[in-house]
Amino acid sequence: MDLNIITKVEKAAGLSWRQLVGRIVFGIAFTSWIGFLPTYLTIHYMVNMNFFSYDMFTDGVFGINSFGFVSGVLLVVISFALFGFVPFAWASYLNRKKGSEKTLERWTAWFFIALAILFHILLFLRCAYKGQLVLYGVFFILGLIVCGFCCLLVGKTFK
Repeated sequence: MDLNIITKVEKAAGLSWRQLVGRIVFGIAFTSWIGFLPTYLTIHYMVNMNFFSYDMFTDGVFGINSFGFVSGVLLVVISFALFGFVPFAWASYLNRKKGSEKTLERWTAWFFIALAILFHILLFLRCAYKGQLVLYGVFFILGLIVCGFCCLLVGKTFK
């Protein structure tokens, strides 16, 4: 048994140790951020509406959690509207690299690229009209993070 623990884990997962460490660090950061998302969004809402209530945090736990759940779902929907083409394009690239010549995957990727460009234009124009370009930047960065996480899962088999 000359194999050390890192080599055993690499063989079992089919990934290098750098990829494993990157996924673990990204996963911990992403899940801890998502765990506090309801509180962040509730405080942001109270700041925008110019009120603060301790009762929201002591007695309104259901309201905070449901608000956070709906906000999380909308975050995922907007992320895939902005960058939903990335997992399809990545899967098409991986399959083409393996020698597959399926054109349906490429057409699907191009369709979602066109749809994402349209959504980017509409969101940018709306944010520019309202004078809130920072909001576009926030959606852009969060969309990249969510879709980047999904790309990590494309093409991997789960044992």
